Amino acid sequence: MHRHLLAGLVVCGFVAAPVCAAEGVEIRVKSPAIGETIRIDKQETRTTRTTITDALGRKIDDKVERVVETLVYCETLLKRSADGKPQRIRRHYEKAQLKTGNTTRNYAFHAMDVVIQRDGERYTFTTADGAAFPGADAAILDCEFNNRDEKFRLEHLLPGKPVKIGAEWSVNMDGAIKDFVRTGRFSVDPAWATGKGHLHTTTPSGGPLFGQILYRMEIPILEMAVSGPMRSAATPGSKATFELTLDMCIDGSNPSATILGTSEVKAGVNLLQAGSATGRLTFVHKCDSKEVRKAAKEPELARTSLLAR
Repeated sequence: MHRHLLAGLVVCGFVAAPVCAAEGVEIRVKSPAIGETIRIDKQETRTTRTTITDALGRKIDDKVERVVETLVYCETLLKRSADGKPQRIRRHYEKAQLKTGNTTRNYAFHAMDVVIQRDGERYTFTTADGAAFPGADAAILDCEFNNRDEKFRLEHLLPGKPVKIGAEWSVNMDGAIKDFVRTGRFSVDPAWATGKGHLHTTTPSGGPLFGQILYRMEIPILEMAVSGPMRSAATPGSKATFELTLDMCIDGSNPSATILGTSEVKAGVNLLQAGSATGRLTFVHKCDSKEVRKAAKEPELARTSLLAR
């Protein structure tokens, strides 16, 4: 249950529109064209600590896990469906690795081409020659594409109207909360969820308009699943907090972006122990992430793989 707790963003496409910094900037994210390739380099460091104490506050168990996930790939949009969503994508993974402690392992799609195909409302994943990936590693892609993680979708954070440089706006948290709770791991108190966005700087230099957007969000947690689908009431003060910094093109003309994220999910639940005593489980998940996106040329290997199918 601890994987990918809001470490980054899924960037969805929007149509470019004119901007005027004096009157306010309508923030737009570039929608990739058919055949366009974007190179993504991202790394997440995730630390999870689970502590169990007895009724007197003495530690019974204390586990810490730290993993570093590195993904570097070139992504090419091959086809859109009628509703505008990507229907077929090809990724050439230069690197796909997970480091746990001193051990590093490659995912099954490390140094490979992956074809991502939308069938109905779900995406499937195969190698360039149509072979399926092992279940454990296919789950990595399944979480990303089939809404089985708690990551925010960027369209849920944008102001939805022009904002002036230096201005701050309140984030409509409805979409962000929907993203966070969709896996069923948590239930939250939407009435007390807060989020602020701030357009910090822009660089109008005659070309694409770049800006820095800062976000801070907090979501109180009411319940948490400890094991299995059943959730237990969370102790007072349980919450998730997120800080994001986006340095990116904001006029929809260029895919370049650097996204930095930090998050902490801290929640406790009371546990019934021997003799009707009440202990406590405390769960703390921290994540630091960096994602860099740039326009790129499609790797020769990917083009060859497609022709071979």
